[in-house]
Amino acid sequence: MEEWSRDSLWNKGKTYINRAFEEDRKSEMFPFFACLGLEFLGRAALASVHPALLADPQDGKNILYAFGFPATAKPISIPANTVYSRLKFVVTDFSEDDFNFCSKMSNLRNLELHTGAFAYSGLPSGQWVVNFYRVIEKIIRSLGNTLEDALGSEHAKQVSAAIAKAAQDVTKEVRERVGKIKGGLKVLSAEEISARQTTHEPKFVSMLHKSGVGFFARECPACGSKGYLVGIPIGAQTPRLRDGEIVSQKIFWPSKFECKVCDLKLNGYEELQVVDLGDEIVDEDTHDPVDYFGIDVSEYITDDMLEAHHNERMYDYGND
Repeated sequence: MEEWSRDSLWNKGKTYINRAFEEDRKSEMFPFFACLGLEFLGRAALASVHPALLADPQDGKNILYAFGFPATAKPISIPANTVYSRLKFVVTDFSEDDFNFCSKMSNLRNLELHTGAFAYSGLPSGQWVVNFYRVIEKIIRSLGNTLEDALGSEHAKQVSAAIAKAAQDVTKEVRERVGKIKGGLKVLSAEEISARQTTHEPKFVSMLHKSGVGFFARECPACGSKGYLVGIPIGAQTPRLRDGEIVSQKIFWPSKFECKVCDLKLNGYEELQVVDLGDEIVDEDTHDPVDYFGIDVSEYITDDMLEAHHNERMYDYGND
């Protein structure tokens, strides 16, 4: 099972990424090797939790292989897009934008390998390199490693600087977007804004879609009305007892915000973080222990308890 191990995939990911950066930046092999390196790093992140996350679930033999049983046929792993989908649960700050970027890179690779199209021909590096830097940094960090471990000291410094610069650019753009909307609201009367709020503000505090995605009412950073923050489920805390009640928590990672009162839209963790909407979302429910555990109280009431209760009431009645 060595080929599905965390270390073998980590080493292969490093090899392809460094091979990519050894290529001419205008070469089609630059993004091609980068795509391969990205996928192997993603697979390493899943394998670091357990190799079973790499097994194609359509055949149980693949899962058995992931648990160390001898292969009776060639083991099959999950496709790249499934790898990236699972990273949203394994890599803490892996956003929906990161997933979309990885999927786009995977699709380009598939076009290059399986069609007559030259998918990487004329692909400007500005369309993908900074996002690539940002995503691999998150994956590498989740593995307990650093950019320096993967790229060497000097290259790691360059990549870190590029990521920081991109983050600054997002901050500027988001602030300008929010400021522009604030300016546009000044021409509206209080009555017009109130009417918009009545029509468009969410009528819920939180709501869960059947897919598991959560919608949470939050104050809009542009107009102060209520918009909704979309959260991707990333886990749940073990229910615990607090003040006589059972408390359960579902944890969500914020992915986008929309306010229909002023039409502000923010996509991805980076944009949400600029306006302080990037924290994990904790959806908490409280339950009566009797209802939560399905306890039939009558099963625990004995004749002696009933008799004692009856005698106590009669005693109180006699004293009256």
